[in-house]
Formats: sequence, structure tokens, C-alpha cells
Amino acid sequence: MNNRADYNAQCIFLFVFLLVGQIVYIYCFNHSLNEKIQLRSLYISTSVYRNLGIYALAVRNNINYQYKLDKRNEYVMLVESQIQQARSNLLSYKQYETFYKTVKEKKWTIVKSNGCSNDIMYVTSPKKLSIKKNTIVIDEDGIIGLTRTDCNDFKCTISLLTNKETRLTVTDDSGSMIGIVENDGNGLKLNFPNVIEDISQDTAIYTAGYHENQPAGYLVAFVDNIQYTQDTPIINLSTPNRPNCPLWVAIYGGKKID
Repeated sequence: MNNRADYNAQCIFLFVFLLVGQIVYIYCFNHSLNEKIQLRSLYISTSVYRNLGIYALAVRNNINYQYKLDKRNEYVMLVESQIQQARSNLLSYKQYETFYKTVKEKKWTIVKSNGCSNDIMYVTSPKKLSIKKNTIVIDEDGIIGLTRTDCNDFKCTISLLTNKETRLTVTDDSGSMIGIVENDGNGLKLNFPNVIEDISQDTAIYTAGYHENQPAGYLVAFVDNIQYTQDTPIINLSTPNRPNCPLWVAIYGGKKID
């Protein structure tokens, strides 16, 4: 029970107690009792009323103190919340500054994530976008996905690498291997490589630059392991260690950042 409810309950108790006392007081002076009993009753009633008055004042002061204490605690929690928000905003700004320096001289549009759901990211741009479907999207560590549709407004939807609809033409450091990165439902795979002799564990996989909106040289994943079967070897990939839903990302296209 909260303090205000406690106060109300105690006030009701005092009211009932005083009412009973008043009834007893009236009864004593309206009936033929001897003078000694009447005086004793008057003394008791006066003492009870005085003590109850002191008790009521103490209850009120205690409730007021508790109320002020609760308000102080609420204020402290509010200040702490604002401090945490300020720290979060500062961290966000530092992340943006780092990312801004990474793509400053290139043709990228930096956008902020509004959250991710079911392998899809939702982003918002401060300026109106004009970007085609299947354009690459990067964070500080490399490719995170492709634009899911044409983006002709302030918002855009991105299919992450973990999405089954995302497909990227990729190569290795040498540029001799060409393959397709996609998620078959059991993780990220390198499918249809034209050569596998030079592929080994930890081989870095990059965009091949075969599409207008997918320039070459951006890190996609690393070879995790190769499972040799009677048919085509299964090449499992792993992405760089990153948050599941980065706060800032950049979409290829748009005006050069000044």
C-alpha cells in the first residue's frame, strides 16, 4: 500500500475512534451517572482527544516526509535517466564521427537505424533518398546487406546478409575466384565458386564489383570452414563480429559527403 493510502486508512481509523468516543461522551452526560464517573469520563475523553490529535499530527508529518522522500527519489531517478541518455547520445555521436571519417571522400549516404526485425533493417535518412534496389549497405566492418527496394523517400528497408533473399557476387584477394554469397537457411554460404583451390579457412571474401550499385573491394565475410562431400564442397562463411543491428550504416549512392 502506498503512503497516501496509508494516510487515508489512518484518517478513517481516527474518525471512527473519535466518533465512538463522542457517542460515549454524550451518553455519559445525558444519563444520570454520579458526578465522579462523569468527571472521570470527561478527563478520559479530553486525554484521548488530545493524544489522538498529537497522533494525527505525527501521522500527517510522517506521510508528508515520506511523500517528499518519494519525490526526491523520483527526481534522482529522473536525473540518472537523463545522464544515461546523454551518455548514449555521446556514444552515438562518436560512432557517427568515426563512420563519417571512413566514408567521407566516397559516394555514400549515412543513415541511422530504426531497428531490425526478421533479418531486415529499417533506416531513416536526414535527406531524401534516391537509391536503387540491391545497392550495398555497409557499417564500419564491411557489407551488412542490400537495399530491399528502391528508396525514393527519407526511409529505406535493408535486407541483411542473414536474409535468404540477399545474394552478392563476391571474390577473394586475388580476384581470380568468383562466387555467390547467400543464406540457404543453414547459415551464410559461398556457392558456385569457379575455383576452390585457393580457398581455405579464414579467406576473406569481398564484393566483386560486377554490379553498378555494388562496387568492388568491400569485405563481406570470412571462410569459416569447408565441408567436403561427394558433390560440391560446402563453404561456410562467418561475418565480422558486430552488433546484430548497427546504429549507423551507409548506403552506396547519393551526393558526395562534404
